[in-house]
Amino acid sequence: MAAPASRRPAASLGSLTLGVGMIALAALIAARGWSDNRARTPASLAAARLRVAADPLDVTALTGLGLALDRSGAHGQAEDLIALAGRLSWRERAAHQWLLRSRLARSDYAGAAASADALLRTEIDPAVAEPVYAALIQAAQHPAAIAPLATHLADSPGWRASLLIRLAQNPNDLAPGEALLTRLRAGPTPPVDPELAPYVLRLVNERRYGEALALWRRVARAAQAADTPLHDGDFNGVSDGMAFTWSPGEGAGGFAAVAEAPGGRGEKALRVTYDGVSSPNLPRQLLVLAPGGYVVSWQTAVESGEAERLLWRLTCAEGGTPLSTGVAAATGGWRPDTLRFTVPDSGCTAQWLELSTDPGERRSDIVVWYDKFSLAGPL
Repeated sequence: MAAPASRRPAASLGSLTLGVGMIALAALIAARGWSDNRARTPASLAAARLRVAADPLDVTALTGLGLALDRSGAHGQAEDLIALAGRLSWRERAAHQWLLRSRLARSDYAGAAASADALLRTEIDPAVAEPVYAALIQAAQHPAAIAPLATHLADSPGWRASLLIRLAQNPNDLAPGEALLTRLRAGPTPPVDPELAPYVLRLVNERRYGEALALWRRVARAAQAADTPLHDGDFNGVSDGMAFTWSPGEGAGGFAAVAEAPGGRGEKALRVTYDGVSSPNLPRQLLVLAPGGYVVSWQTAVESGEAERLLWRLTCAEGGTPLSTGVAAATGGWRPDTLRFTVPDSGCTAQWLELSTDPGERRSDIVVWYDKFSLAGPL
């Protein structure tokens, strides 16, 4: 019988409506067979035919007959019967497992995606699901499989994120996953941040910074991925958890959050609190700049404490080579600050703009605001 409406696969898997002709076909196969060698039909095959003859809509019996026909060499008949069983019930696991293997062997990627979709929407047993994911990952290595896979993923099935994350972890190649992300970006259900983040993080960790930036710009939400070297300098956006937007401030002794800016500006700004002695991770952003000279500009307002213990720095992402000595805030209301630095010709394909600390020996309540970051260069 059909799956309950709450778990039923989307209409893209095909219609559940069965014509009288298909049911009659099943009965015909059960009663007469299509083999010219009926005298040599195994007893198990004969018994399977009897079961289907008794109830042509018994999906377990249809699947059993199809499997018996497959073993006897009648592969085309087997496909017809097992496909019928699959259309009758999305929960007929044996039918969809067989169909998945058969369709992949024939490079029928659209059919294979439908079979996988049926299995993964209705199965939570890892012993069943993991081989299906493995088969899809293998299939995705073939360019012809990307479009049918993307068609099913566009329906946002529950297994979509799991497959995309597994593809990001594939040690061989990121290209299939990236191709799926790109297709989904152009469709009705673009990738969400948790689906894209594993790809960007892996490329950054592998020091493939230019590729990471290109993928992020191609797939991330347009407002975030604007073609500028420094993003969200006014702190009006929302960090997507990837390297090319501001990271959150975290760790003992420090905290950073976007809030209403002081001084009646009617704008948002970054508010940083620091205890003066700890070494927390504070906001930073990855830049991918060509060799040359640059200037970062921003505005600062000190609310309290020894603001000189907070400094903006530029460092090379490869090896952490410093590009600047850092700029500490001056006491008072909103004031402009600048930081000049030079990206060398080699060994520095990406750079971290980060707020760092200069811990002292005594605890001190420090609160500083930052806003209106911009970048000029190369000069």
